[in-house]
Amino acid sequence: MFGGRVTAAGAGFPSSDMGDQRHGLAIHFPDGTSIEVHPGMGAGPDGETEMNVDLSQVRIFVRPGVTDMRKQINGLAVIAEAVMNQRPFSGNLFLFCGRSRNVMKVLYWDRNGFCLWMKRLEKDRFP
Repeated sequence: MFGGRVTAAGAGFPSSDMGDQRHGLAIHFPDGTSIEVHPGMGAGPDGETEMNVDLSQVRIFVRPGVTDMRKQINGLAVIAEAVMNQRPFSGNLFLFCGRSRNVMKVLYWDRNGFCLWMKRLEKDRFP
């Protein structure tokens, strides 16, 4: 379903995809774009908000099959708990893909609230 790749740097993982030796996580999408997360990230100088993830505690769960992309944080958290049998408040990453396979959502609990990322491909589809 995902078709991209997830890489981690530090703690024994190669860092070639990260560009340096910081601990980090990168989710690479088929269109060549990626989301990179590094410990200690905060608001950037241009005001762009970034996440702070403790990578020693993070696992990535991909929901197989089709997910209704109209679902937002609450609905995806229910799927993570009831269907995937995981704890949505654990700080792990939960990936969901829609029927048209051009939208992917990532749900994450960040100490005091959920974060929801969405990636929409304009030309390609997730496999």
